[in-house]
Amino acid sequence: DRPRADARASYSPRTSSPAVLVQGRGRVNSEPFALGGGQYRVSWAVQKSGCVVGSAFLKQLPSGFPSEELFSTDVDAGEAPTGTSYVYGVESGSYFIRATGDCDWSVRLQAL
Repeated sequence: DRPRADARASYSPRTSSPAVLVQGRGRVNSEPFALGGGQYRVSWAVQKSGCVVGSAFLKQLPSGFPSEELFSTDVDAGEAPTGTSYVYGVESGSYFIRATGDCDWSVRLQAL
């Protein structure tokens, strides 16, 4: 399956900062997307699809470094874990998400 990536900026009524939503399935690298730098709230979700573990990392182009773990979770039968984490000191530039595991997943990055 080809990864699904949606890197369109959207705006929340609570803030004027753009958010980036990236979605995919399994072990993939997402399409590149831009971040403006600073601090970000990361909202993530893993959809149960016969998987047992899922994780995702934020990586900067072109080298993939630095790398920041966004989430790592075990998926129990019937669960669809979600969570929130934060990343700090993000440099302005192009990024991608590297996902592991065999789950459907989504990551939303919202500038703080």
